[in-house]
Amino acid sequence: MQGMIIEAAGDADMAHLCALFNSARASNGSFPGRAYALDAFANAIEGECLLVGRIAGEIAGFASVWVPDAFVHHLYVAPRFQRQGVGRALLDHCVSRFGLPMSLKCLAANSTACRFYERQGWQIVERADGDEGPYFLYVSDTGAS
Repeated sequence: MQGMIIEAAGDADMAHLCALFNSARASNGSFPGRAYALDAFANAIEGECLLVGRIAGEIAGFASVWVPDAFVHHLYVAPRFQRQGVGRALLDHCVSRFGLPMSLKCLAANSTACRFYERQGWQIVERADGDEGPYFLYVSDTGAS
């Protein structure tokens, strides 16, 4: 996305990223459970490469990648920046930085995100049940994102 800078997240970003994570999940309606406290969010991303997308200095979205498996663990876009290319730019950056193949899981109930990944060329390779409900395992090995 033009005008967006993607860089490693810093410690000063953590509270904002936790708030974005919680607000995006709450606004979606697909996620069961409660909001994460900052320490629970930090535990959820521990050991991952955390990338933040900024537009005019404001955090527009973030991705976290478990590098050993090239697995996109989290990808969230602030509600006011959705449908503006932020998610695609973050995915493209992940592919560029970590290479293919990459994978990710998406809750089946999160139909908006499922459609997004499929439009980017990611393909479902598995359907399973997890702690938060049924999910799809997506893989991108074509570079089509």
